[in-house]
Amino acid sequence: MLPSLKVSTQALMLQIAAEQLWGPGNHAKLDHIIVALPHPEAAAAVFNPGHEINTHFAAVTRAFEDSFEWINADKRRAAKLYVAMTKEKKLTEDELTASFSGKDMEYTKVPSQVGKLVDFLYRTGSVKTKALSWKDLFFPEAHALPGS
Repeated sequence: MLPSLKVSTQALMLQIAAEQLWGPGNHAKLDHIIVALPHPEAAAAVFNPGHEINTHFAAVTRAFEDSFEWINADKRRAAKLYVAMTKEKKLTEDELTASFSGKDMEYTKVPSQVGKLVDFLYRTGSVKTKALSWKDLFFPEAHALPGS
């Protein structure tokens, strides 16, 4: 479940992953299986135990900050909670802890390596004008962060 099919951060990350897996030009390969719901409707679906939708991503600044702090304080605890909440069967707590602790995994609100996203959006035609800075893609509240 994504907030929107083409322009949400989540949709863009999925398109980047699809292109990495299936090659250039295949960024929209998964679009036909995506469900898009606005945040309020998605939240209502997630909190309804009888609904088929059980995950949704919403940008709530303080909640993100709290969750990053909580995850970074104890990655094993985070993995244990993930397994319990998602009823994960394929990955073990040890595997998730290792993944959460990987050198490429950083849980922070600081925008990092946004240039890759900017290049992808421009190259695939999602945006007509290439952003000159990562700050062009973020609200002013993020501009003081040491992003890249």
